[in-house]
Amino acid sequence: MNKFFKAILFIISVIIFFVGINYSSEGDTIGFILMGAAIGSIVFGCVCERMCYEKGREEDGFFVGYFLGIIGLIIVATMKDNNTNKTKNFSKYDELKKIQELKESGVLTEEEFEREKNKILRQS
Repeated sequence: MNKFFKAILFIISVIIFFVGINYSSEGDTIGFILMGAAIGSIVFGCVCERMCYEKGREEDGFFVGYFLGIIGLIIVATMKDNNTNKTKNFSKYDELKKIQELKESGVLTEEEFEREKNKILRQS
């Protein structure tokens, strides 16, 4: 469904762009404003969508950027990054696996293993 709306907005922007070309060829300033608005909307939409993707957010960043422009860019830039929690969990379990292997190989005693395990679990 989102792809459909993005396609519609892209078509509308292209139409506005060509209307702007028509007005600008007649010498009207409004034509340049329309062309800039059409291009800017698509650019801000794409940038915001990419930023949301990199932050692990499933929201519609394209629509935020398309309709709000620079304000949408600021909103997306200040959104919380969802990827940090996932990497923390993976690293915590990786550390637990490492100390388990050290215990099994005899490098760590049972007391050292429990102390390190509790330290890792307290960090999360």
